[in-house]
Amino acid sequence: MKECKRAFSVEQKELVIKAILEVWKSMPELRLGQLLECARPRQDGWRKVDMFYTEDFELVDELKEFELRYKKTK
Repeated sequence: MKECKRAFSVEQKELVIKAILEVWKSMPELRLGQLLECARPRQDGWRKVDMFYTEDFELVDELKEFELRYKKTK
């Protein structure tokens, strides 16, 4: 999404929150925790990365990828 992976400014933080909301609205049957857990980045293709180490815009990218995969299964 962005070269800088972390949201430092208020504007960047708002972009991240808005992106999360947009993805969440497309999957109203999921709770927020479910959405974030399902979209959590994976290391080596299978092992999930601890959310503590996940950068803001990396999470947004993962959420958007999860949204695409999720829609394909419906």
